[in-house]
Amino acid sequence: MPVLDDTLAWLLCRVVDRVVVGDHAVVLAEPELLWHADVGSPLLCHRGRYAGLADTTDPGDRRCAA
Repeated sequence: MPVLDDTLAWLLCRVVDRVVVGDHAVVLAEPELLWHADVGSPLLCHRGRYAGLADTTDPGDRRCAA
């Protein structure tokens, strides 16, 4: 299976089913193997723009309390 270099994560999945919805096909898959990097920030697309995640390494940052 091909895996892109320098990715933050990847999944190897087994196709379970394919469902035709209109003129699309939805592929249902079951993850069998995964890998993720310990460092790095993902690239996000939100409201038509690319963005990153806020740095949460500051222990005094309490904006998102549990």
